[in-house]
Amino acid sequence: MINTNKTVVKSMKILRLFISHKQLTLHEMIDLSQMPKTSVHRMATTLASMGLLEKQESGAYQLGLMFLEYGQLVTDRLDI
Repeated sequence: MINTNKTVVKSMKILRLFISHKQLTLHEMIDLSQMPKTSVHRMATTLASMGLLEKQESGAYQLGLMFLEYGQLVTDRLDI
């Protein structure tokens, strides 16, 4: 079995929810991920502080601008 970091895997599980949802509240992330409230809250707060998520005035989260920066890097580095 591949050695994996469970925190990274769980964080990616949260981020992957945004593939099919434009924005999500904390409670929606908890329901969809089936992870404990404290874990989801901690990960969402950390991901937001890193720019990977952005918390709206309404309290809902959406993907942050850091993904645009990463996407641009991938595009610039493609050898097409």
